[in-house]
Amino acid sequence: MQLTFFDELADLLDTVATRAEPVYLVGDLNIRLDRADDANAVRLVDLLSGYGFNIQVSVPTHQLAGCLT
Repeated sequence: MQLTFFDELADLLDTVATRAEPVYLVGDLNIRLDRADDANAVRLVDLLSGYGFNIQVSVPTHQLAGCLT
């Protein structure tokens, strides 16, 4: 069975969720959060919020005004 990106991310979050120190997830995931109808954006937000993470990006991050995470 091949794991998907979201399966692997969930496994990682399962591991770090038990840590006492703060956890920051940073990097370029290349998922467009400014598109509410994007299934990957919805899945990412749902997954992260399920672990208590908040997405802090609120301004365009792409030179063409999109919001990439």
